[in-house]
Amino acid sequence: MTAGTGDERGTGREQQEVLAFDLDPAPRLSRDAFSVSEANQAAFGVLQAWPNWTSPFLNLVGPGGSGKSHLARIWAEQAGAHFIGLSELARVAPGQAAVVDDIVSLNPEQQEALFHLYNRLVSGGALLLVSERPLSRLHVATPDLASRLRAVPVVEILPPDDTLLEAVLRKRFDDRQLGVEQPVIDYILSRVDRSFSAVDALVATLDARAFAEQRPITIPLARDVLAVLNAQFSLDV
Repeated sequence: MTAGTGDERGTGREQQEVLAFDLDPAPRLSRDAFSVSEANQAAFGVLQAWPNWTSPFLNLVGPGGSGKSHLARIWAEQAGAHFIGLSELARVAPGQAAVVDDIVSLNPEQQEALFHLYNRLVSGGALLLVSERPLSRLHVATPDLASRLRAVPVVEILPPDDTLLEAVLRKRFDDRQLGVEQPVIDYILSRVDRSFSAVDALVATLDARAFAEQRPITIPLARDVLAVLNAQFSLDV
């Protein structure tokens, strides 16, 4: 009986170890879960104005973790658009709407495909191009495509203000089903680096530490994690 109990406990520990390395939970990407503040109000307003855009093309720009993909999902539902990869540009027909997310660079084949897609959608359709920096700054070998990218309207999500940073922090905790009290939120906001990437790293580390140590997320734990991340994000703890 004793051996059996030990096996069961061992299995439980193994299950906990497996769970500790599960993939990050899927974020909620509904309109209700999107927080509008001064930092993203302009971008939100432009996307909500569809189909009354001044151009069938739009470049949504913002730092990593700023909610670009979330906002693109809201627009896609409104416009009946599909998310596609850069290898699928040729599939978009005139009159259709599409989103290309997380564009970092364009190889020669992708440049040619995007040039032809641009020309197809001039007479009807919509294309939302999502990137961390304006696409007009990418190295593009095709002069005609470069000129077209310079003409694409750009709307930007700015670095987070206090309202947006708190909303993002709360959403990251909610996505992971972590109950965190307001004093802990206030403590983090007064010390965390003012960037989305720092918030993402902090929440992921807090989640892992709280699970591994079987303890709630408290100010002492937040202080410990902020100290660990200090070197990476130059945090003032």
